[in-house]
Amino acid sequence: MVRFKLGLFLVIFLQGCTSTEVSRITNGAVDGALREVVGNVSATGVSGNSASSGTQQSHVNKERVWVARPIRSSRDYGKIVTLENRKNSRSQTKLVLDSCISARIGPIDCTVYVYEVAADGRLVAKGHSIRNQGGTGIVIASGTYYVKAVNNISREDYATTGTLKVEPFVSNFVRLELE
Repeated sequence: MVRFKLGLFLVIFLQGCTSTEVSRITNGAVDGALREVVGNVSATGVSGNSASSGTQQSHVNKERVWVARPIRSSRDYGKIVTLENRKNSRSQTKLVLDSCISARIGPIDCTVYVYEVAADGRLVAKGHSIRNQGGTGIVIASGTYYVKAVNNISREDYATTGTLKVEPFVSNFVRLELE
């Protein structure tokens, strides 16, 4: 019954439209329905237009980068630079975010999650959040991590994704260059 009403509404609504207008309206309706059901997929490819649902996200080249979800991006974005590995007084393994930088803006505030990479290559579901304020870092186990970062304040979307090797018993200082 709902389909019939929707079809009747569309026939009445589109009665005076040209074929170009009908195609545009139909594609828009299909895109909206697909985004509602499947996510951010459209009839013409991956779309960069969506609203955030409370978690940090960024669109880089029209791909969604969700930092709070343990999912790899289709490719690595930006650059992860290990600045130094410095001994600390407690001989703990630490990850310290020195800075987040955009080539077009300069230093920016960003939200970063790191996910441990398991032996089989999958990302461990529980991520660690780290901020670039204060420089104290977080204590984590050494190993390989998948890093996801997005900017917080710019109207444009920048992100960094990729793997990082965290060395044991030192403070690992990293800089993220967002793309």
